Amino acid sequence: MKLFGLYEHDHITALEANHRKFSNANGIAYSRYRVTNHYDKLRLIYHLLQENPDETLFFIDSHSYFSTFEFRFSFEHSLLLQRKDGEILHNFIVVRSTLATRSLFKQYILPASSYQYVIRARREFRYPFPPIPSIPENQLIPYPYEENCIHLNLNGFDHADRPSLVRCVQLGHLQYPESFANMLCDYHPGSYPHSDTPFEVINPGCKNAFVTLYTKEIEIMGSISEQNIAYYCRQNDITYYVYRRIPENLNHLSGAWCKPYLLLNHINNHNAIAWIDSDILIQGNYRVDFSKEALVFNDHCDWYFNSGFMIYRNIPRNHDLLNEVIRLCDQLDRRDSTHVNGSDQKYFIEAFRRFYPDLLPLSNLHSNTFPGLYPPGSGDLLIHFAGIEIRLRTALMDFYSQKISFLRP
Repeated sequence: MKLFGLYEHDHITALEANHRKFSNANGIAYSRYRVTNHYDKLRLIYHLLQENPDETLFFIDSHSYFSTFEFRFSFEHSLLLQRKDGEILHNFIVVRSTLATRSLFKQYILPASSYQYVIRARREFRYPFPPIPSIPENQLIPYPYEENCIHLNLNGFDHADRPSLVRCVQLGHLQYPESFANMLCDYHPGSYPHSDTPFEVINPGCKNAFVTLYTKEIEIMGSISEQNIAYYCRQNDITYYVYRRIPENLNHLSGAWCKPYLLLNHINNHNAIAWIDSDILIQGNYRVDFSKEALVFNDHCDWYFNSGFMIYRNIPRNHDLLNEVIRLCDQLDRRDSTHVNGSDQKYFIEAFRRFYPDLLPLSNLHSNTFPGLYPPGSGDLLIHFAGIEIRLRTALMDFYSQKISFLRP
């Protein structure tokens, strides 16, 4: 038996040690290869199957780590390959190299990989791409798949209460310089104090302020952010308004829809005020610019800007802007979940573009940036962990927070 690490990342010392530990525990030879994408990876797998006939081969990528080191799965199947939501999970594959399995790769998996490579690279051909045969269901195992009370391969923190041989930590199809699996393979949750006080003013009386809100459902994540942002506010003379529950007069709203009301509640007490989501961390010597009339930052996706971090000066135009957001939102039939009716972000954008038609959102390379673009703890950044599944988001924020705290002078 052999284990091949097929890595799309460099500098993954912890993850390689994790993979070697599994190999040593099971008497499996270990080798590593650097690949650039899944197209290269699957072709390399096919080559290694040809080079190792009749061997049982394990393939794991740099998005995946072993969360237990005992292999409890039978070899009843010559191929352990799963499909989830219509996509093949090629982060972890176990295959016995036989003529049948090599033929399966040649007939089904390699053509599908070529098709995806062409589509994602936006290459154009004179003739239509040939039809892609689907892998027969009887050649796949289900997701999730369990033997002897352990799952084979789970995505992120799916079934977090059950052990899994492998866990994959990948945020969509984008490739980040940092491997999230390398971060979390040795991760141990930190401890964060939490107050049951529904509302608190931290560092009162400053010229500028942050406002945030989180609820019981995301209490751990909110506490991680609160500890980090409270430290930043004390170091930089910023008042920090922390809502740990939705205020009684807004309890018909989901938390995200409370932003314009809470900003208006406090803007008159300060020169400028910023909304900061409860899934944001600040690291290094990052400085918030309160000097402009308004600042918003590019979104991670296709939105005009992201409403998770916004700064407004205490001027009449911004009072009118926030009231306009409220007017637009008050016309909606529902605001009881984050993304219903397009989310609050849609209406902040509509009002902002009306009141600031010539003001473009700023780059989010350093402000409102996404995790994984820089090594944790490096750079002067405001990092927004938006759009990630809650349990995985909490773990990533905890990991970053521990790194940030460790690196403080």
